[in-house]
Amino acid sequence: MAPPRRHYIVLLLSLVLCVLLYSAATHTPRVDENAKIREILNDANPAAELDPDTILQRLQNGPPSASASPSSVTSTGSSGEHIKNKPKNRKPKVTLEEFEESRAQVIKAIFKLIASVRPAITYTDRRSNRGDDSPLSHSVLTEDLLSQFLQFSPEFVDAFKSSHADAVEKIYGIKFPQGLYKGNGVVMIGGDDYSWLTLVSIKIMRDFGGDLPVEVIMPRRVEADALFCDKYLPELDAKCVYLTDLLGENYESEININKYQYKGVALLASSFENLLLLDSDNLPVAPVTGQLFNSTPFSEYGMVFWPDFWKRSTSPVFYDIAATEVLPIRVRDCQVDYPESQYSTLRPKDARTQIPYHDRLGAIPDKSTESGQLLISKREHADVVLLSLYYNAYGPDGYYALLSQGVAGEGDKDTFPAAATVLEKQFYQLKKNVGVNGFMRNGEYRGVGMLQYDPIKDYENFQEFVKLHQSSDEMFEAQNMDNFLGPEEKSKVMFAHCNFPKLYPDELLQDFVIRDHEHIKILESSQIPGNYEYHFWQTMYELICLDWVDLAYTRNKEQMSTPEERTKFCDGAFKEHVEWLKTR
Repeated sequence: MAPPRRHYIVLLLSLVLCVLLYSAATHTPRVDENAKIREILNDANPAAELDPDTILQRLQNGPPSASASPSSVTSTGSSGEHIKNKPKNRKPKVTLEEFEESRAQVIKAIFKLIASVRPAITYTDRRSNRGDDSPLSHSVLTEDLLSQFLQFSPEFVDAFKSSHADAVEKIYGIKFPQGLYKGNGVVMIGGDDYSWLTLVSIKIMRDFGGDLPVEVIMPRRVEADALFCDKYLPELDAKCVYLTDLLGENYESEININKYQYKGVALLASSFENLLLLDSDNLPVAPVTGQLFNSTPFSEYGMVFWPDFWKRSTSPVFYDIAATEVLPIRVRDCQVDYPESQYSTLRPKDARTQIPYHDRLGAIPDKSTESGQLLISKREHADVVLLSLYYNAYGPDGYYALLSQGVAGEGDKDTFPAAATVLEKQFYQLKKNVGVNGFMRNGEYRGVGMLQYDPIKDYENFQEFVKLHQSSDEMFEAQNMDNFLGPEEKSKVMFAHCNFPKLYPDELLQDFVIRDHEHIKILESSQIPGNYEYHFWQTMYELICLDWVDLAYTRNKEQMSTPEERTKFCDGAFKEHVEWLKTR
């Protein structure tokens, strides 16, 4: 006999009830990713005319597309009659002015947040317990040894601890709102003489097949940069981004920004979601294209750094300030991570004197970072962007000294991996050691810059090294990897960072590239293909002597101060050196 129909109904209702109870038990409440941004906007300007939700909605709607603007052309059919049912031009949800205003509101609010956590004290002593000794003179930098260089007072440590804790609390887990950043591109710094270096680098980037758009971060609008921003850059698919448009005319009164510090602000100010931050004196040697962002290691990590010459010299005091524990466990040999089977643990007091400090779990991995170029995804690493901005904002006040302890290149370079490490975010730093770029004169080598390599090829090489050594008896050691990566044919140079001296032709032509009527090439590396040096000298000559560019750099140099002086300069040693390079 068939069960009553109501039994089926009860069974069905019970099943539905079970599904609902299971869904309620396993449901994860939707996280409001904009909660911190709303709080930041309210704190920055509680009496603002625009409420945070309106600002965020404008960003999400995005700027109007070109197709949304009214057209003055009327479409007609072959007979000349108007096409019926033609879609009407609709007013965009957000005007370009509204969108840009909303972007500026968010960026300005974040900048104010960083200004609000300024440490109450600055570091001025720079006293070392080792006199003139430098960390660079030691092959093994242990915790005990690194603690003996720059000394930091208890008052300094307490003030920076408090400031750092406030900063991390405000930015931890933060996400940038949808629409604030979009696309891929290159970001550089301009202004004063740097605009000249940036123009040369972008021109060479284009000549060598680089097709990414470029934004040049400018401190403020000045008349000397008018042609640079309005004429020269647009011709190269590049544009200026003025900090005063985003942060207001008086932003430097909130945070005093100079030199290296602009790179931290540049990450915040640029409109790109994924970017290559490139120094103005850094010349591309290979095509800079979207492949950098679409391939590993960037597609896996969203953050890629390049190495410097030296091991890290970061003070143990930094980790104390950053509330980051460095354990007595050795997990790597310089830039080579050990498999867990090679980990070694010592008693804390023994680790202090026996294990290289930055080979220990929790420390920023060796080697130190050279930030003439870096890749970062702001969608994945918004918190790293803001913490590195904090470190750079107060770098001269103490963080630069904490991170480098006075070694060559002290500045922004280690702020980016430091921020990632403190926030426990993974990054990839190239394994191939930085190359040396220079020339021989009178039997002595003169370095003039650094060669940095293609990250995609480097990652492939490193994976090959790991695979080979997993099935061998060799230890995972830095020397083994260096030997593996050593041959020139295994790597490809991507950047020539010409940072000392910089590419100012008036200075280079004064007793440097020409001495006693003898010409020299400053880029003698066999790893750079073709007559690369002739190309960038020819580029500089064309800009100054044929295009007659008008920049702060050309205005400030006696050799280019008048048309007569510039003609004399161009027809003299400048032209002579370019002609000499052409045959080399």
